[in-house]
Amino acid sequence: MKRQAGAALLALLLMLVLAFATLWLAQPWQARLAASASAHNADVLGEAKRALLAWSALHCTQPGANLANVVAGELPRPDTDAPGTAGAGSQNVIGAPRLGRLPWRTLAIPPLRDASGEVLWYAIRNEYGDNGDNPPDPCLSLTVRDAAGARLDAAPARCIIALVLAPGAARPGQDRSDPLNAAAYLDATTVGGHAVDNAAANGPFVLGPVDDGHDVNDQVLAITWQELRLPSSNRPCVLPTP
Repeated sequence: MKRQAGAALLALLLMLVLAFATLWLAQPWQARLAASASAHNADVLGEAKRALLAWSALHCTQPGANLANVVAGELPRPDTDAPGTAGAGSQNVIGAPRLGRLPWRTLAIPPLRDASGEVLWYAIRNEYGDNGDNPPDPCLSLTVRDAAGARLDAAPARCIIALVLAPGAARPGQDRSDPLNAAAYLDATTVGGHAVDNAAANGPFVLGPVDDGHDVNDQVLAITWQELRLPSSNRPCVLPTP
């Protein structure tokens, strides 16, 4: 009887050791997965940003431009067609959409996806979309906050005119049966006492993730007006000041 009790105790101890070992090994693995997903998202967001700036450089013109105030090109409009439909991946200028999917066909790139397999989203300040007008100067910015609630667009050098967003995996309560429902992909929360909503066309937006992804698992990259109008070798339409 004592031998059976000892064997049972030994088996229980072995189970506890195995359970603790599993938890201990899983934590680094989960951390590595999270780091890998973040790195992947950073790569595709960067690729999307470069494609948007290149499109602007290749398509901008200077009709009526004020040469004393160099005007760079506009950015394409978001894609507001559901993935898989005939118009998916192309910018939609009807109704001047300010939030939608990245218009990858317009940019002549593959459909960029984040680590969860979702096509990237794209938000733009309306005045800088593809409408044939010279963008305003001084710049008009989107309202964007960091994870602590501080304004990122407050400084003159950080006039944010567009955002590329990786939505991440679906969070509890997000039903993604409607691919055009931004709230099913992009998150809202409160940071530093300020309400933010990446699914709202006008924001205010937040550069996530926030709270280790429990509140916002969106990963976001900004495009500033300064980057768009920066004179360089790949800005063929930027004219020198006379």
